[in-house]
Amino acid sequence: MKKPFIAFTFALALTLVAGHPSYAQKAPEVNIYIDPTLPWSERMALSEIHRLQMNISKNLSQTSRKWGYLYGLMLPALNDVAKRTGKDVYYQLSQSFAEMRIKPDGTIHGYDVKVYNIDHISAGNVLFYVYERNREERYKKAMDLVRSQLDSHPRTFNGGFWHKKIYTHQMWLDGLYMCNPFYAHYEQLYGDGSNYEDIARQFIIMERQARDFETGLLYHGWDSAAKMFWADPITGLSKNFWGRGVGWYAMGLVDTLDYFPEDHPRRDDLIAILKRLADAMAKVQDPSGLWWQVLNMPNRKGNYKEATVTNMFTYSVIKGVRKGYLDPSYLDMAAKAWQGIHTEFITVDDDDHEVHMDNSCGTAGLGSKVRADGTYDQRRDGTFEYYASEKIRFDDGKATAPFIRAALDIESMDEWLSKDMDSKIAMFELQ
Repeated sequence: MKKPFIAFTFALALTLVAGHPSYAQKAPEVNIYIDPTLPWSERMALSEIHRLQMNISKNLSQTSRKWGYLYGLMLPALNDVAKRTGKDVYYQLSQSFAEMRIKPDGTIHGYDVKVYNIDHISAGNVLFYVYERNREERYKKAMDLVRSQLDSHPRTFNGGFWHKKIYTHQMWLDGLYMCNPFYAHYEQLYGDGSNYEDIARQFIIMERQARDFETGLLYHGWDSAAKMFWADPITGLSKNFWGRGVGWYAMGLVDTLDYFPEDHPRRDDLIAILKRLADAMAKVQDPSGLWWQVLNMPNRKGNYKEATVTNMFTYSVIKGVRKGYLDPSYLDMAAKAWQGIHTEFITVDDDDHEVHMDNSCGTAGLGSKVRADGTYDQRRDGTFEYYASEKIRFDDGKATAPFIRAALDIESMDEWLSKDMDSKIAMFELQ
């Protein structure tokens, strides 16, 4: 019987004309068989590559050269698979992305520093690995450009980066992931070490302002001016604990710590924040192992067990243990979540073995959006009803990328977990 395969084009061959890429030529088709005996990291990575390549004209075209955080989330995850397996198949999208976005002078299609959107920092993470691989100077110049945004990015009165220039005086949990891993990685490679205090300050401010002392959970957003319609007029806090917001914050912590000096006095502060957050999340983990869209309201009508927060927090806890930030006992929580992910979120096609992930909140934010007629839509008010009403998506990269990274850690667990922890390793074997 002939094996099923997924055929797709890996990378677009580019020619630069007057500083702009031409998309007339394509690289040869490569036939890929998603072997169901491969580790989960590779099975999901190949599935994501297929989905991205099927939408190449939309995602990587000349007319849609977006510079967004989803690339900074998914492509580094694929690069992690490339580094672990030695297979270039997982790196090619990063190379294509960089070639299409970065002009010869290091400026970036679709990116403007003066927009001051903290989400735009995240895509810079792709460039570290691309530059390491080929040493093209334009990629280093592009990293310098992204880093320069932080020198003039607007801040709250106590030094926290605004989420966006258009969202004045506001910090969101999302922003800690969008900015700080890039900020710390750049500082490690090219800085003088003087900015680590500022990097740590971002997490410390957000925990100090947004942490609920009763539950230990973090509210989604904080308006330091306490004037937004979604903000409490005294505290400036939004109304609810949005699962993915906490997931962003947790991933921001564990990924930033990769580049934080071991002897820096703030390192222990960041690890303590991670432990407090893990303890709070353990209290709201569902018996299924999963976490809810609004964390502390299980079974409320309209609420649902949500994939992005579950995958993000699973990854954060496993990495936290691997790096020594958390005690191995925290793996019990992660193993329970891993089983739940496969039971309730994962499906696999019978014909081509493509792996899918269900139940992801499409997007959520705070504040007004301008309608076509110029009026304001204030639906994003931080209420339970708002979070419960956002569209649910299938195969969303905000769930699949942290799944890939969690899977990589699980697959290498016997390399980093001591031999007397065999029972912990066994907990991740799917039932």
